[in-house]
Amino acid sequence: MKKIKYWAIALAAVALPLGFASCGGDDDENELWKGELPNPEFESDAVMFNVNNNSDIESIELTASGNYIIMPSSNAAYQPQMAPARSEVTSRFFSKRSATRSYEEYGVFGEYRKIKDGVYDLIGYGTLTIESDSKVNLVLDNGQDLNLDVTREKEMPSSSLNDRLCRTWYITGVKFKVYDRKDNVLFEKELSDVTIKEDFVEYIVMSKASTYISVDWDGDIDGYGRWKWDDEDLQVFRYSFIDDPDDTGLVKVSFDGDKCQFIETYYDDEWGEYEDELVRVEATISARSK
Repeated sequence: MKKIKYWAIALAAVALPLGFASCGGDDDENELWKGELPNPEFESDAVMFNVNNNSDIESIELTASGNYIIMPSSNAAYQPQMAPARSEVTSRFFSKRSATRSYEEYGVFGEYRKIKDGVYDLIGYGTLTIESDSKVNLVLDNGQDLNLDVTREKEMPSSSLNDRLCRTWYITGVKFKVYDRKDNVLFEKELSDVTIKEDFVEYIVMSKASTYISVDWDGDIDGYGRWKWDDEDLQVFRYSFIDDPDDTGLVKVSFDGDKCQFIETYYDDEWGEYEDELVRVEATISARSK
């Protein structure tokens, strides 16, 4: 059983999301969408329930990629940590948020196995039986039997774009460019695998319940948040941290078969030798689906 960790207080950066240029024609649109990708294995089982009658559990989610997420009630105590020291290179959506393991662990995350329709083995946690959209039964591995009143979270509709994005994405590469106020390139760089493992999470799980989680290389959850489309035509979504909804960013995605590029652009005034100089950062994260 893996633990979900509460996100750090927002990174100490002035990060103002930018919009993105519109597509200029069919060639541009093809650059955003190449090839095809089958739906994840558990697409038809993906669901999220908000729990109404339990003081410990706030929500239960099954993702299309075969993960379960159990989030605690908002009454659960946690100890927020200090913001981590920032690397010279960062993508706010994919970068690690955890500076220390000392803050309180507060939720559970793992993989599930479908036993039969409506019944799921939450591996390392318990058995979930979905009786209806308003009733579920959760029998924990420790023997505790919970009959829960729930409300099913409204999901995004199935569409080519939603089906393509909502799955698990493993990071495979990072490139970035930094521009000055006159749009001159100050420098650009491609990160080594060693640096990626030091500064970035291993993968991110996107769901149609408008949630996402980022998972570190040791299997622990590093972040949890909400996302929604800002411009579906341009394939741009907005994300926000669950512990700080005002800290948001914009990410543009493009697809090529089972690969995806996440492009995040923002302003920052704390970049090493460019500290106190407002620069524009463009980070391109390459990822491959599970």
